[in-house]
Amino acid sequence: RPSKVVDTVGRCCAVVRGGDGRILWTLPEEGRVQCMDAWSNVIEWTADGCGAPYAAAVVPLEAYSRVWVLDTKGGRILLLNAATGCHESEIPDPEEPDRSKFEFRELPLAKPHGITAWMDANEESIQVWVADTGNSRLVGFDNETGEALEAFGEDILDEPRGVQAVDAQRLASICRRGGHIFGRGGELLCRFNFHLMLPTAITLDNRGAGGVLVVVDEYTERILIFCARTGEHMRTLGDTGFSMGTGIHKGVAFVEGFDGYGCKLFIADDRNQRVCSVEVGPQSKPPTPYVPVAPANSQGLDAPASAGGRRERLRKPMPEVN
Repeated sequence: RPSKVVDTVGRCCAVVRGGDGRILWTLPEEGRVQCMDAWSNVIEWTADGCGAPYAAAVVPLEAYSRVWVLDTKGGRILLLNAATGCHESEIPDPEEPDRSKFEFRELPLAKPHGITAWMDANEESIQVWVADTGNSRLVGFDNETGEALEAFGEDILDEPRGVQAVDAQRLASICRRGGHIFGRGGELLCRFNFHLMLPTAITLDNRGAGGVLVVVDEYTERILIFCARTGEHMRTLGDTGFSMGTGIHKGVAFVEGFDGYGCKLFIADDRNQRVCSVEVGPQSKPPTPYVPVAPANSQGLDAPASAGGRRERLRKPMPEVN
C-alpha cells in the first residue's frame, strides 16, 4: 500500500521527476510549483504566480535545466530555472509581436494537461511535446526557442490528458479512448487499454527490456501497468486509497534509485492533498554473503578431488638414503 511522503497543503494535480533525486508537484488552485529532495523530504524551492499549473516537465539544456509548466487555464507555458524555481520566460512570449510561431496551424494551446521531453535518436536535440487537450492533438516545441514545430494525433486522440516519451522512436499518450503509442513520424504503433476510466497521468519505468508504462485514472484508485513495447496489460495495483471521482486529476512519476535499488513511484493524490510513494523493486542492496575460506591443505590431509572424482591421500616424503 502507498505511503505518504508529504502533505501538499492544496490539491496536488501532478508530480514530476526532477532529476538528481528530486520531485516536483503542482498546486493549480494556489498557482504554485514546488520542488523537493525525494530522499530527505526537504522542500528546496517554491514558485508562485504560475496561473493554474496542471503539469510540468524538466527539460535539460546544455548548461542547466528548465522546468516547463503548463498553465492550463491561461493556455501558456511558463519556463522556470530547475535549480532555483525562478521565472525566466513564457510561451507565447508576451513581448513577441508575432505569436504565430508559438502556434501550430494557427491554433493556440487549449487547456493543455500533459508534457514531456523527447530526445532524438542521435541525442543531439530535444523537443518538448504537449498534450493539447482542447484541440485533441500532441504538439512538439523546440526546447530552445519555444517555436511550435509539428503536431499529430488529431484523427486518433480525444482530449489527451498525458504524454510520455518512451525512447527516441516512441511517444505514448493517454486520452478518453485509452492509450496510444506513436512513432517518430506520428504513425500509430499500438494501443493500450484495460478499462481505463479517463486516464489523467502516465510515466515510464525504463528498467528492463523496453520498460513499462504506469497509468492512473480519474474514476478509480488503481495503478495500471502496461508493456511499453507492445501495450500489453501486465498488472493492476488496487486498494491504494487514492482519491477518485469526477474532477480528480492524479499525477504519477517514476524516480530511479541508486545502482538499481530504491526505485519508487510518486503519486500526486489530488483531493487528499498529499504526495505518496510506492516502493518498486528492492530498496537496498543485499549484503554480500559470507563465504568461509577453507584452510590450505597440508601434508597428511586429504587433497582436492582428482579428475576422476577420487580424493588422493598425500604422503610424507621419504627420507633420502645415502
